[in-house]
Amino acid sequence: MKIYVSILSIKDSNYPLIFFSYYQFIHPSIYLCIYLPIYLYSQESNAKSAVRVQKMNARQDLLESLKRGALEKLAAVTKKPEYARLLKDLIVQGLLKLDEPKVQIIARAEDKAIVSRVVSGLATYFVDS
Repeated sequence: MKIYVSILSIKDSNYPLIFFSYYQFIHPSIYLCIYLPIYLYSQESNAKSAVRVQKMNARQDLLESLKRGALEKLAAVTKKPEYARLLKDLIVQGLLKLDEPKVQIIARAEDKAIVSRVVSGLATYFVDS
C-alpha cells in the first residue's frame, strides 16, 4: 500500500486542491488507485468562524439587554400598590403546591412587613380548611 500526496492549483478556484492518492496492489500487475480530492478552505473557514462568533456575541448582548429590561420591570413591580396582593397570591400558590404541614417563608428585608401581614391572615385560612 502506498499513499501519495499531490498539491494542485486550479485556475478557477481560489483554494489549492490536495489529492491523496491511494494505491492498492490487488495483483502484481493490477492495482487499484483512488484519488481523494480535498480543498483547503482555511480563509473561508476563518471568515465563517468570525461570522459565527459575531452572531454569538450579538445573541449574548441581546440576552443581556432582555435580562436588564426584565430586572427593571421587576423592580418597578415592587413599588406598585398591587404588590401586597401579588405576594399573597404567590405565597398561597406555593403553599398549595407544597402541601406540607410546616413551611418556612423567606422574604427580602423590604418585604418583611408585608409578608408577615399576609402570613398572619393566611394562617387562619389554612388551619380552618
